[in-house]
Amino acid sequence: MERRVPVTLITGFLGAGKSTLINRLMSHFAAHRFGVVVNEFGEVALESAIIDAGVDEVVELTGGCMCCVTRRDLGRALKKLLAYRGELDRVLLEASGTSDPLPIMQTLNKRKIASGAFLDSVITVVDLERFQELRANYNTVDAQLEHADIVLLSRYTEVDEHRRETALEAMREIAPRARLVPFESIETLEPLFAGHGYEGRHSSELELEHDAITVRHATLASVLFQSETPLQVDGLRELLNDLPPGLVRAKGYVYLDGKDGRRHKMLLQVVGRRGNLQASPWKRGEKRQTALLFLGHDLDERSLRTRIEACRKDGS
Repeated sequence: MERRVPVTLITGFLGAGKSTLINRLMSHFAAHRFGVVVNEFGEVALESAIIDAGVDEVVELTGGCMCCVTRRDLGRALKKLLAYRGELDRVLLEASGTSDPLPIMQTLNKRKIASGAFLDSVITVVDLERFQELRANYNTVDAQLEHADIVLLSRYTEVDEHRRETALEAMREIAPRARLVPFESIETLEPLFAGHGYEGRHSSELELEHDAITVRHATLASVLFQSETPLQVDGLRELLNDLPPGLVRAKGYVYLDGKDGRRHKMLLQVVGRRGNLQASPWKRGEKRQTALLFLGHDLDERSLRTRIEACRKDGS
C-alpha cells in the first residue's frame, strides 16, 4: 500500500509568526523528520533563508501568492520535497500571509495532484495585538481562521485582558471547531502529530467546486531591495527607528559590513511599527547579499530605496 505523508498547512496574516512557528516545531519535535514548503516572493529566497532547516529539507514555491499559483506547481513542489528526503514524518506547508487557505487545501485534497501527501491539519497563527485592526481591513483574516483546526495565539500575554477576551470571542464565532492555544504553549501541539486527516472533519469546504470559490486574497504594494554591497548597521537602525507610513510588513536578511557580517546574516523582521534584527549564521553556500521585502499601502518606493541605499558601506 502506498504511504502518503501528512501535511500541516500553516496560515496566518503577515507578521503573525508562521516562520517562527516552523522553527520552533522543528526544534521542539526534533525526533520528527520534517520537510518544509515555503511560498517565496518571486525568485528571491526570503522564507527559506529565515527558516532554520537544511538545504534538502526546504522547497521554495515561487511565482506568486500560494492561493493563486497553479495546482500543478504545488504538486510539483511536494513531489520534489518527497524525492529529496524519502521517508518523511510530516510536511509543514507555509502559506504566504496574504493567502486564502481554501484553494490550497483543495489542492492538497486532490490525490492525483498531491500524490504521496495528504492534508492532515491546519494551523492558523494570529497576532492578538493586531487582530482587530487587521480584521477590519482584510477579509483574508477571517478566511484563514474559518478553516483552522488550531489557532495559535501570539502576543497572548502582551495584550490586556479585555482586548484579549474580545478577540477570542470573535475567533470562537468565526472558528467554533478550532482549538485556541497560546503560542507559548507549543508543547500542547503534541496531539497534532498523531495523524488525523483533515477531510474527515471538514469535508464540506473541500467538496466545493474550485470555480465556485471566492478567493479572499489581500493585495498590498511591495518593494523588493537587493544588494551585494554590505550595509552599515547604524544606517539600518536609523531606518528601523523611522519606518515609512503605510508599512504593514517587512522581512528578509542583511549582509552587514565587517567580519561579523561575513560570518552572520542579520534577519530583519518588521511588523507594523515594530522592527528587530537578529544574527543567524549563513547557510553553507549561501550568497552574501541583502534581500529585503517591504509590504504596505501607498509606499513611496523611491524614498524607501534611497534610504536603504544610503546604508551601503561605500555610500553609493
